[in-house]
Amino acid sequence: MLLSFQRRLYPGVVILKAFILFILYLTGMIGTASQLFGPIIKVCQGDNSGGLNVDSLLWLLQRSTCEDWYVVFGFFVVGMLFEVWILIVARQVLARST
Repeated sequence: MLLSFQRRLYPGVVILKAFILFILYLTGMIGTASQLFGPIIKVCQGDNSGGLNVDSLLWLLQRSTCEDWYVVFGFFVVGMLFEVWILIVARQVLARST
C-alpha cells in the first residue's frame, strides 16, 4: 500500500512478481495433485467397516487427511486464479500508462 501511495509501484515489477508467485502456486498445485490423485486416492476411496474399534479410528484419520488434501488443492486453485487476476490488472495498467 505504501508503494502505491508514493506512485512507486510499477506494473512491470508487479507482473514479474505475480508471474513468479503464479509459478510457485502452479508447482505447489502439481505436487498436491500428485499426492491427492496419485497413490493416496486408494486410501481416500476406502469404506468404513463400522463399529467402535481401532479400524474406525484409523478410517476417520485417513478421511480427515484426504479432506485436508482436498482443501489444500482448492486453496492452490484459488491462489492461482488470484495471481492470474493480478497479472491481467497489471497488464491493463501497463497498457494505459504507455
